[in-house]
Amino acid sequence: HPLAAAAAEKQPALQAFIAECKAGSVAEADMATMEKKGMPTGRFVINPLNGERLEVWVANYVLWGYGDGAVMAVPAHDERDFAFAKQYHLPIKQVISVDGQPFDAAQWQDWYADKENGVLVNSNEFNGLNFQAAFDAIAAKLQAASAGEPKTQYRLRDWGISRQRYWGCPVPIIHCDTCGDVPVPEQDLPVVLPENVVPDGAGSPLAKMPEFYETKCPKCGGAAKRETDTMDTFVESSWYQFRYMSPRDDAHMVAPEAAAYWGQADQYIGGIEHAILHLLYARFFTKLMNDEGIVSVREPFKQLLTQGMVLAATYYRESADGKKTWFNPAEVRVQTDDKGRPVSAVLEADGQPVVIGGVEKMSKSKNNGVDPQQIIDAYGADTARLFMMFASPPEQSLEWSDAGVEGAHRFLRRLWRTVYEFVQNGGSG
Repeated sequence: HPLAAAAAEKQPALQAFIAECKAGSVAEADMATMEKKGMPTGRFVINPLNGERLEVWVANYVLWGYGDGAVMAVPAHDERDFAFAKQYHLPIKQVISVDGQPFDAAQWQDWYADKENGVLVNSNEFNGLNFQAAFDAIAAKLQAASAGEPKTQYRLRDWGISRQRYWGCPVPIIHCDTCGDVPVPEQDLPVVLPENVVPDGAGSPLAKMPEFYETKCPKCGGAAKRETDTMDTFVESSWYQFRYMSPRDDAHMVAPEAAAYWGQADQYIGGIEHAILHLLYARFFTKLMNDEGIVSVREPFKQLLTQGMVLAATYYRESADGKKTWFNPAEVRVQTDDKGRPVSAVLEADGQPVVIGGVEKMSKSKNNGVDPQQIIDAYGADTARLFMMFASPPEQSLEWSDAGVEGAHRFLRRLWRTVYEFVQNGGSG
């Protein structure tokens, strides 16, 4: 962003951070789960609605290609902004209230983002307005002050579906020097992947197999080359719920009578990384198939359940150059107060202190994952299953707790002992 670039001209640290952001992924799925990082620019802007000075930050989850490349963060009512503000100790001001529920800036709650049922608070003349009324009133005030105007922002972008890998549906195109790009004739479909392939991790294995890509042009009969890219597997999984309805039908994507009988899938379950892209693609395919008269439904699924994430404590040390080394919770000994809250931690290997980084999503980058095999070895598979199933509702995040695992194990032992004694007594109490 030009504002970020201008601010970084005389700030090497900010330049380095911007370079780090540019090197990161901009995929929606990655953006949803990545660690939120930021750095202040030292510059300020004025909020045109109330005249307040707002500090400008560069953040790795704000994309230059979306909108104007700059956003007005609302930490109290956007989960990503909330996490960012907590991490960098920025103000979190409530401006939406839902049925008088108590607001706690220390802990995110799902209702904070409820625009449909909320009304504005701490917003001067806009207090008491619902979302749409507030939107219209604020837009009108900005327009009157020549400070902005409403605009519809489309987030859809082209979807590049080709992949340089073996596993996927081959792209049915033949490249001919004379005729150009020629579709594989329908009678020659499907293009079947060869089975004598040993991927070596260095590019597309199909591009190294002349026996696969050397072919004849369907138009002129001259020497031609088959496309070696395969399709993103989302191309198939975006409509496979319909294919399952009639998997042996060779004449249709889905048999008409099967599509009429089954309709649509009752339940879609997936993590946030699926709910962004895969769900979008599945809806696109369903609407396309509906437009073509292949299915009668306009939506692929009746209900959506977005699974919560599994959270765990994080611990790290920071070197002089700012680089963090993360340690697995199993490698750390934690001291707690009389209420069980962590107050200090040391690394088991050397007895030296480590920083308690808080509770975050389990990830390889933070090295805070838990090996299920260790739990199974210590307590058994049933304990691991019981804890994960009952520690929290499936749509909410689960904070991993060794004490919780031990509690589940104690419950199973009591249950086993009760059943054993019942059976030993001949089935009588």
